[in-house]
Amino acid sequence: MMLVANREFVDQDNEYQVKFMKWPLEQLQKGSNVMAGIAGATAVGGGADQPSTGQSVLGGALGGASIGASVGGAPGAVVGGFLGGVGGLF
Repeated sequence: MMLVANREFVDQDNEYQVKFMKWPLEQLQKGSNVMAGIAGATAVGGGADQPSTGQSVLGGALGGASIGASVGGAPGAVVGGFLGGVGGLF
């Protein structure tokens, strides 16, 4: 049991060290995304952080609603929001 516990400690410590070293770079990336967001161009780094299902559904619903509203007004926004939410779920 001691060997397994020690191995778990080493693995977890390595993960924390990697996150600690990447943190300044991630903060610079987030800051540059804020500034680039004005033009609509953001970059997403290739990390292990993936959006949650809720974030994907919400993003899809908002995107679909905005496209639907531009095409079909209020009814188009409702339909587009529903379709975008379903698309974000999968």
